[in-house]
Amino acid sequence: MNQYRVLLIEDHAEFRNMLRSLLEPEFSVVAELADGEQAIEAVRSFDPDIVLLDITLPGKNGLDVIRDLLGSFPDLRVIFLTTHSDRVYIDEAFRRGALGFVSKGSASSSLLAELRRTLAS
Repeated sequence: MNQYRVLLIEDHAEFRNMLRSLLEPEFSVVAELADGEQAIEAVRSFDPDIVLLDITLPGKNGLDVIRDLLGSFPDLRVIFLTTHSDRVYIDEAFRRGALGFVSKGSASSSLLAELRRTLAS
């Protein structure tokens, strides 16, 4: 079975570890970043099928990271992860090209369902 390749961009190490545990073995986590500064380089190096991207990151925020990523890789699929429930963030994430949006507080099944839905599209 061919596993989908996931790049995690999340600044909290414990949450990244939890995501990796949740995703594997169904998905292959090819790389993890704590900020968005190396995102383009990581996509070039690891060729992920999908990026799970936190909106709130140190340095460059996730909304700017998605702009840069999709500017270089227009077919890349991105799902945002966030604690923000403000509709402004959600709308802006989709406006910038996100294909999905998952609250960090939602059930793990929601994240897996969103990944499957996005990859199927």
